[in-house]
Amino acid sequence: MALRGIQKLLQPREQQLNMIRALVIRSADYGIVIFDGQGILMEYNTAASVLFGLRPDMNGQYTAGAFLADKLARSGSPDQFVNETEINVGQRRFQINDKRVYDDDGTLITRFLTFTDITKVHDAVAELENSSQRDFLTGLLSRYAYYKELHVRDQQDDPVTVVRCSVENLALINEVFGNEYGDGVIQAVGQTLQSLCEENDVCARIDGVDFAFILGRSEEEARALFESEGMHCIHVRDGANEIAVNLIFGVAGKTNDGSPIENLLKTALEDVKTNRLRNEDSIREAIMKNLRNILLSRKLYDDAHEAKTQKYLTELGRTCNLNDQEIDELLLFAIMRDIGMVSVPPDILKRRGSLTDSEWDIVKLHVVRGSFIANSIPELAPIANELLHHHERWDGLGYPDQLAGTDIPIKCRILDIVRYYMRHLYGKGKSPAAPFDTVLAEMDGMSGQRFDPKLLVEFEKIVEMDNHPLDFAVSELR
Repeated sequence: MALRGIQKLLQPREQQLNMIRALVIRSADYGIVIFDGQGILMEYNTAASVLFGLRPDMNGQYTAGAFLADKLARSGSPDQFVNETEINVGQRRFQINDKRVYDDDGTLITRFLTFTDITKVHDAVAELENSSQRDFLTGLLSRYAYYKELHVRDQQDDPVTVVRCSVENLALINEVFGNEYGDGVIQAVGQTLQSLCEENDVCARIDGVDFAFILGRSEEEARALFESEGMHCIHVRDGANEIAVNLIFGVAGKTNDGSPIENLLKTALEDVKTNRLRNEDSIREAIMKNLRNILLSRKLYDDAHEAKTQKYLTELGRTCNLNDQEIDELLLFAIMRDIGMVSVPPDILKRRGSLTDSEWDIVKLHVVRGSFIANSIPELAPIANELLHHHERWDGLGYPDQLAGTDIPIKCRILDIVRYYMRHLYGKGKSPAAPFDTVLAEMDGMSGQRFDPKLLVEFEKIVEMDNHPLDFAVSELR
C-alpha cells in the first residue's frame, strides 16, 4: 500500500515533466524530429513541421528512411546519416544533430534529429572565403588565391610562366592627387592587365603596387607580349587630362629541374629589379614629364617663355658659382615650385576676388605640401628645402618660417628675382605686361625688402645686356 501511495504521489509529477518536455519541444525555434527504436516517426515540433511539411497522420507510420529520402533527398541506410553535420534544405543551410538513446542492453530506444538554421552564418563564412580569393580593390585574384593556383599549375604538365608587374609611380600619384585617385589608378591598371589574359591565364594583385600573372604559355611568348614598348606605360584619365602610369615587368618560365614553383616568383621579381635599373633614366624622365603635365593642366606652371626663363636662371646661377648639378636643380625647382598647389581646393585657386584670411592660410600651406611631396619622390628630394622656402623674403616678412637675408636658400632668392621679372615683363594673371624700365624700377624699389640686393644688381646686368646690348657695352667701357 505504501508503494502504491508513493506511485500515486509521483504520477502528477511525472505528468507535469512530460507536459513541460512536450512544450519545450514544440516551442523550440529549431526543428526537432523524433523516431522510436524501430525508426518510426514518434513526434516533431512546429519548426520541423513548417520546414519539412510533416503532418499528424505521419506519426506511427513514417519511417526514418522515408524521411531521409523524401525530405532530405538522402538515399541509403539511415545509419549513414549520422556522419553528416550540415545540409541544404531549399535555399537554407542547417546544422544537424543526430542523437540516439540506448537502454542498458544497447538496444536503440529513440533517435531524435535537430535542425538549426545557420544560413546567415554560412553565407557570411562563404562571403569571407570568397573575399579571401579576390582582391577587394581590383577584383583580381588575391595573393592567397594566386599561390593556390600556382601550386595547382605545378602539378600539371602544361607550360607555366610567371610575370610580375610593378606600378612605378603610384607614390607620386597618391601624393599629388590623393589616395582615392590612386585607388582608381590601381583599378585601371588591374583592368588593363586582366584584358591581356587568355583562357588559361590568371592575373592577381599581390601587394599594393605589385601584380602577377600565371600564364599557360612559354617564357618566350610571355616576353614577346610584356616587353613590347607599349606595355611599359598606360594612361589614366584625370578629367580632361591623361596621367601616364609606368609599369615594369619581370618574366620567369617553369623549368624541369625540380626547383620549387615559388622560385618563379623570386626569379620574376629579380627580373623586375633588373628592368627597373635598365630603364631608370626613362622612368625618371616619365615621372618628370608627368609632373610637368600635371602643373600645366592645372595652370600651375606657364611654359610660354620657358627658354628665356631658364636662360636667366642659368646665367644668374653661374654668377653665384652654382655647379652644373645645382643649375639642374634650380631649373627643376623653377618648374616644380608650385607642385604643392595641387592640394589647394580648385574653387580657391580659381577665385577672382580676394581671399579670406582662412583661405589665404590654406594657400600658404602649399609650400609645406610641396616639400612633403618632394621628400617622398627621390627625383624631387634635392629641391624639397627650396620648395618649402620659395615664398620667404629678404626682410624676413615671408612664409612659412620668416627666414631673412642669406638664411634663405640661394636658389629661392634667384628664382624669386627671375620669376618676378618674367611675370611683370610679359604679364600673367592679374599682372599686365609692363615696359622693361618700369619693371626694373619696381624691382629696385623692393631691393633689400623682397629681393637680395646683390643678386638683383647682378640680374639687372644680365637683362640690361639682353635688352640693350649696345648701351650695356658702352656703360661697361666707362
